[in-house]
Amino acid sequence: MKADLHNHSYYSDGLLSPSELVRLASKAGCNLFSLTDHDTSDGLAEAKLEADKVGLKLINGVEISAFWKNMAIHIVGLGIDEDNDMLQTGLEFNKLLRKERAEKIALGLRRSG
Repeated sequence: MKADLHNHSYYSDGLLSPSELVRLASKAGCNLFSLTDHDTSDGLAEAKLEADKVGLKLINGVEISAFWKNMAIHIVGLGIDEDNDMLQTGLEFNKLLRKERAEKIALGLRRSG
């Protein structure tokens, strides 16, 4: 069995769509695949549709940003329930933090020319 359980689509910091990633994994001979975008499960529905088309087993995933002992850490969650309200509330909070961070970076870049 060939597995790839840590992948990012353009829903976070990847370049490809969930469908493109699934097709690429399938062409590479992968049997088991997980989409683990940073702080979002938004691409899972698209990945599921494509995985069903190409006969690839998909495991729902996400990579959650967290802080522990004043350090940023990333926790890969596999087999998640994407309909879990508590999980989605936490992911929405993290998305808001990511957006605010990106805006601060953009402001700094504008100021520096």
